[in-house]
Amino acid sequence: MEEFDFGTFWRSMFPLCSFLATGYDRRLLLHDIIAGLTVSSLHVPQGMAYGQLAGVKPINGIYTSFFPAVIYILFGTSRHISIGTFSVMSLLVAEPVDRLSESYVLDNHTNSKGYLSLDDYRLEVAVTVTVVVGIIQFLMGLFHLGLLVVYISPAILGGFTCGAAVHVFASQLNGLFGIRLQRFIGPGRLLFTAQNFWFTVSRTNLVTFSLSVSCILVLAIFKFYINPRVYSKLRFPLPIELILLVAVTATSYFMDLNQNYGVAIAGTLPKGLPSPKVPDFSIATHVWVECVIAAFVSLATTMSVIKFYATRNAYSVDYTREMSALGLANIFGGFFQCHACSGGLARTSVAVGAGMHSQVATVVSCSVLLLVLTSVGPLLKTLPLCVLSCIITISLKGILVQILDLPRLYRCSLVDLGIWVVSFLATVLVDIPFGLLIGFSYSLITILYRTHLTEKRTLGRVPGTNIYLSQEHFDGVSSLPGITLLQAAGPIYYVNADAFRNWLIHSTGIDPFKHLASEDSTKIGSCTNKKQSSWLKSIGRRLRNRSDRQGHRVSFSVYEENDEKKEGAAGLQWDVVHTDLEHSKTPPSPGSKFIILDLSGCSFIDAVGADVLIEVIRKYNNCGIQILLSHCSQQVQRVLVSSEFDSQQLDKISFPTIHDAVTYAENTLSGSVAPAQDTDPNTEGSETVDKTFRF
Repeated sequence: MEEFDFGTFWRSMFPLCSFLATGYDRRLLLHDIIAGLTVSSLHVPQGMAYGQLAGVKPINGIYTSFFPAVIYILFGTSRHISIGTFSVMSLLVAEPVDRLSESYVLDNHTNSKGYLSLDDYRLEVAVTVTVVVGIIQFLMGLFHLGLLVVYISPAILGGFTCGAAVHVFASQLNGLFGIRLQRFIGPGRLLFTAQNFWFTVSRTNLVTFSLSVSCILVLAIFKFYINPRVYSKLRFPLPIELILLVAVTATSYFMDLNQNYGVAIAGTLPKGLPSPKVPDFSIATHVWVECVIAAFVSLATTMSVIKFYATRNAYSVDYTREMSALGLANIFGGFFQCHACSGGLARTSVAVGAGMHSQVATVVSCSVLLLVLTSVGPLLKTLPLCVLSCIITISLKGILVQILDLPRLYRCSLVDLGIWVVSFLATVLVDIPFGLLIGFSYSLITILYRTHLTEKRTLGRVPGTNIYLSQEHFDGVSSLPGITLLQAAGPIYYVNADAFRNWLIHSTGIDPFKHLASEDSTKIGSCTNKKQSSWLKSIGRRLRNRSDRQGHRVSFSVYEENDEKKEGAAGLQWDVVHTDLEHSKTPPSPGSKFIILDLSGCSFIDAVGADVLIEVIRKYNNCGIQILLSHCSQQVQRVLVSSEFDSQQLDKISFPTIHDAVTYAENTLSGSVAPAQDTDPNTEGSETVDKTFRF
């Protein structure tokens, strides 16, 4: 029995300890200290701003920047992510807070004994949402459900976050203009807010508006023009948000902007750390939809940032553990009056740019925030709220810049462009929760549509080689006499099973499902040669167009035989599928005795697809045409056998490569190899045919 190594256990339990034990030196420590101080200068103003955006008090935003980060330091595996507030997450928390607080006011007209104040109830809803979000994330990590986050594609997330940014800006109109807009909830609320703003803008507080314009100009000039130049020399940006916050707070204090000009201020901020608060889980039944959406958005945004910096700095990250760590951070934060947190792309970028190498920088940042919470809070009493609105407005640039991706999406994929636009419009015109749901649903529809239209190709051989390419995409490839080569480049399942069958019929020019069987069914095989003779007569009427010697494709049109088909002992009547010049430039030879179906691109097959494939193999076999399979994966073979396809027959018609199947077919046609006497998949005891290449 191996001895228990406490050091190994400690390092595996707390990833930061493992990193510090492997070459962490004073130089890295100095960089982390600078990065931590830089990030803390962002946490204070952003925390207050996003706390207000979440529908709670500004101090709760600073709590969100502190408590979840402490937990992530212990359990997170990313060295660079900055956990804290995020505008979209704040807005997602504000959704249920506004909705439930409105009904709470209607139900409780007076603040009688036994009822919470409105502010306390709003906080109650926010912390409940946060804890439920954390539980969802922790369970997803515990049960390894990170795959679900993959289905939120960058196009969905980009359109959704840009749409949410429009809602964020609309929510800041009160602070920017010094007016009181009516709060709307439900679908179309942004349109109602715009209408209400149109009729209310005349009541703008000019001092507040002037202060907002001045702050936005200062922030824009520094962030977009001065800071890039400063950063190139000092390796860290000027904390303009913190400088502006302190300067305007001091100006407000000395000029008494609240009393003299009616400028809204933050008011008294509590000093010290909050007491633990148990959420009211009875609220969870009313907010579970918003919680699920917030959990997925938080994971998607955080994981994208983590993956980017882990790849950039060449270290591995345990994504399952990251989900659990983020969940624990939200659960712990919820008990200390925090709203839901997330990783911030802009804040992480600043931290990395300032030299962040590990979560030691977060330790430094949390130390500064602890100092702010225990001593500096009361000094921010006269902070004008319009400054927080300005900070939020400027920060939206990092989200809205995703609109510049639209030209690239247009060039690369119209489907992804459509997903982005649908997600954006649904978020803006309907509502935030509906935006993600509609975008996700539309994305699933496009996936089903694209798999339904899986590309299928007719192959030919490059002369003098064993290479087989698409006749539709490559010139110079030739068809093989008596052999039709087909390739299914996608899954075969219930959505496209019928389309797959129709494609086979169209490609071969024969529909074996519509022939009239003779009374003597035992002679059905004997009619094949005579019907092939009838078919060869129709080839003589084919129009053959060949271009110059440049090797261009040859196109055909197959015309139905006008003469009555009376030959054949079985009296079999064929349904000839016309191949139009526009739809198939290289129809296969109608005299084919073999159809080789390449399944290298078939990622999976379900029961319905297996039934269709077995059926077409049997039907074509009855018509004297044998279907061979190449590159048949283990999953496809397993499903076929489970669908009562005889395993011995499957072994006969399966080949590792296209060329192996072609070799067998050519040898059979030339008489080198005796053909199978019975290849009906439903018939047992068939004679085994020797083949050179087998699985």
